[in-house]
Amino acid sequence: MSILHKVFEKQPDDALISSLGNVTISGVDCPEIKILYFNHLSHLMKNKTTTILVNGRMSVEEHMKLRTFLLPFEADRKVYEFGISCPGTQVDILSSFGSGERKADFVTEILSIVLDLSPEKKASVHMFYRHVILALEEKAAPYSLRDLSLIDEPQAMALIDGSSFSAYEKSFFNTFLEDPKGYLDVALKIRSGWSMLSSLGIVGLFSGTEPIGSVLKRGNVLLLNGMTSDDERNKKLLFNVFLYTLTKCLEAHAAADSVAIVIKKADLISGEYFEDILDLNESYRFAVYFYAENIVKFIQKNGSAAVDKSKAFLVFNQGNREEAEFWSGFFGSRDVPEPSYSYTKKKSLLSLPGVLDGGVVASPGKFNSTTLNVQKVYKPLYRPEEFTQLRNNEVMIYLRTPLRRGKRRIEE
Repeated sequence: MSILHKVFEKQPDDALISSLGNVTISGVDCPEIKILYFNHLSHLMKNKTTTILVNGRMSVEEHMKLRTFLLPFEADRKVYEFGISCPGTQVDILSSFGSGERKADFVTEILSIVLDLSPEKKASVHMFYRHVILALEEKAAPYSLRDLSLIDEPQAMALIDGSSFSAYEKSFFNTFLEDPKGYLDVALKIRSGWSMLSSLGIVGLFSGTEPIGSVLKRGNVLLLNGMTSDDERNKKLLFNVFLYTLTKCLEAHAAADSVAIVIKKADLISGEYFEDILDLNESYRFAVYFYAENIVKFIQKNGSAAVDKSKAFLVFNQGNREEAEFWSGFFGSRDVPEPSYSYTKKKSLLSLPGVLDGGVVASPGKFNSTTLNVQKVYKPLYRPEEFTQLRNNEVMIYLRTPLRRGKRRIEE
């Protein structure tokens, strides 16, 4: 049983296990978070879950520790490593996209990631590669992402001329290539985009012979690690291209199997691509386990998808007041009856017994009146101090359905 399930309940039932969904784990790095991480990985390995480990800033020492941990499990699975400018796995990515239209969509999107294309320029890029890919498909000869990256305008026109496209389509494509407001406006950008993708190693990474579908086979492990480069811009581009690609490939190949995506130090991933990965939990048997030391900074940079689309939360000791206040507010409030007292001073007549002409003699006097008022006020279930004073082996839990909140201990 996964330690994540045990944190919420000693003997969780199937309903609880399935309700966890995406999980956000937040807090200052400590031994217990590492225990949680490796115990969870052990559970995934024993369960033969396809596991994708994403770490943006792993040191060489951390990487070696992770590989040593995975070594005993490698007898009945493969471990694939993906990185920047280092020898690693090369896969046939185009095999994920069955139609020429989908392949053109993919090529357009990865170029757009590195070039930040406008909608109009994206349409021109898509037009070019849609025609090129459809012409290549007619030839029934294998081609790779690298082949697409090397095709220039004369080669493209030769492909179209030799295809079964109608005379009108051939003429249209020729006019499109010469249009200064169409293809010519993005031709230089396309070459620049391919050059950038090639320098990052992405073209080579996605131009191998092993189909990505076999890499995503049940039980295999994929490591995406940013340790091999200090170039933050290049790492960010690599992570975003890879996460976008991974999302599309998972949709195509792994819908029938459980997949765990474990992400640490994910500030390199742009919000939209991070959200795409989280969205897989809604349609497929996938779950993202996201470790965030500083959730407030991550939300400010990448949006609130991690919190909005997670179904369970584990909150360890928070390193600053801002983080603690965020989680205090997130865990909610409760109505608390709070008494208050009001005091009033009044004048009245103090009647004194006495006989005067058969009557009562009255003399003036004073007394104070005290009134008790009770009103409901909202107070946090857990004050911010409770999140900054957690011990290393203590964690606050939050489960959306069924709603559970409280403190637990992490045990090795």
